[in-house]
Amino acid sequence: MSERPLTPAERLLFELSRAAPSRARVEAACREGGAGAFMDLQHHAMRHGIQGLVLHSLSRLQRDGVWPESREATDEALTRLRRQTLFWDMEQDRVLTGLGRAGFDPLVLKGGALRRGIFAPVERAMGDLDILVRPDEVSGVLTSLAGLGYRSEYTDRARGEFLEHHHHDRVAHPAGFMVEVHWGLTRPYEAIRLDPERFLRRSIVLEAEGSPPIRVPRMEDTLVHTVSQSEQDAVRGLRRLIDLDRLASLPDLDWDDVRTHADTVGLRGSLCVALRLAQLCLGTEAPEDLARGRGLTPASRRAIAAMHPVRRLLEEPERGEAADFHLFRLWCARPDHRDHWLRTCLVGSGDPLHWVWLGEEDPEVEDERTTGLGFLLKLALYQSILSLANLRTRIRQSDDGGPGFWPSADAPDAHPTIQDDP
Repeated sequence: MSERPLTPAERLLFELSRAAPSRARVEAACREGGAGAFMDLQHHAMRHGIQGLVLHSLSRLQRDGVWPESREATDEALTRLRRQTLFWDMEQDRVLTGLGRAGFDPLVLKGGALRRGIFAPVERAMGDLDILVRPDEVSGVLTSLAGLGYRSEYTDRARGEFLEHHHHDRVAHPAGFMVEVHWGLTRPYEAIRLDPERFLRRSIVLEAEGSPPIRVPRMEDTLVHTVSQSEQDAVRGLRRLIDLDRLASLPDLDWDDVRTHADTVGLRGSLCVALRLAQLCLGTEAPEDLARGRGLTPASRRAIAAMHPVRRLLEEPERGEAADFHLFRLWCARPDHRDHWLRTCLVGSGDPLHWVWLGEEDPEVEDERTTGLGFLLKLALYQSILSLANLRTRIRQSDDGGPGFWPSADAPDAHPTIQDDP
């Protein structure tokens, strides 16, 4: 397993994702990548859901003469994305106005909030509009959305189970826009549980000319929610790292509030890993204790570094990678949460809604993909393979977790590299 540097397109992806990309680094990557780099860049950006941000950043540099041969393609793609953005904005405003007339004042989460307060609209895609309401408002909100043309794709039986075993319901409009109505922020059977009342109680109002005011979480809570979402993806999405980067750069952000919240819910490890990844890939200014992984045990730091987080971030997951996914989450977890997951896995009490996600109608269908002793043995085997592979390449096993990820006294400003598979 040998180290290789990032490809030109991967360097462009990271550089154009920064809040202030370097013209010199962009030009160098363009020269090295040649004509094919633009298509590769587009592929990476679309996969991570950041095409608008990357192209908007590139477009600003192209006005000053950077990479002129790709300017026409950039402008065409941005024009299409701006049309989509206009539709998202109009439909979000229509939904929130309609709910307001019905007497509801939902909290707007994720992309809907970040596009108003952090990003230019074209820079932040929306998979759907996520709103948080109190449990006793869910039925009324869904009824109001039905009046606006929204319908569910799930059966009544599944939707009834959502109320007990899930934290949101999703409805869709024939035009293609979706709304997720949350009454919680994390699944009720997960060890990590965010308190929706905290988010509602501490919310703020954002105003923008031409749009109705929207209520959003306090930025510290948005950051912790972003880390929670990233943890559920095993810290594998660049879009959430970019969200984290922009939130971390806010001048009035209360890091003590963030630390306390993350410690309370058991997200300190994931916060450290996500911030260190953002620091390596995007130049994020992060508190030193968090970027160094303090709060994680030496064994966790070593295991996380051995899984090569930058490679995991860039490379497309392969089928059958459940072991990698769960192992990464386990090493990021607080020890008591790790024990909780292992016990749950051993007795086979996994996701009670697996039958819905599998498209089945029978809740009694067993889910053997990530439960049982067999899966735990698979995790142990995968960890053994990782350990042997890293011993073979003589990765230093120190309290800093090895070179290339966690900062150390002799290499505080390391740059990301990717490990080739054996």
